[in-house]
Amino acid sequence: MSQPSPPDIFAFLDYREYLRAYYHHAKQHRRFSYRAFSRKAGLRSPNYLKLVIDGERNLTRDMARRFAAACGLQDEAALYFRLGEREKAERLFDLAVRSSPELKGQADPYLKALH
Repeated sequence: MSQPSPPDIFAFLDYREYLRAYYHHAKQHRRFSYRAFSRKAGLRSPNYLKLVIDGERNLTRDMARRFAAACGLQDEAALYFRLGEREKAERLFDLAVRSSPELKGQADPYLKALH
């Protein structure tokens, strides 16, 4: 029987929510801990992931890159993880508009409001 896929990064705007979902998924489907994640990300602190999830630490660009790699994110998924919430919202909106051109006229006011 195959294991369920990890959470889809594109379903999240908040990296903390994604990391929480990733951790719970990994914990349910294999032997996993905050310490194991820290080792994977090359961190010295065994509970850094927990501190980030709980909002006690923020991710720098370098840490976001390391966290994305530790989560197994590659290419577009890794880039998306590293984007801020505003950039993610704009990118998702752009994708939606490209997939449905008739939304373009409806989208313009929202895109202007973001800037």
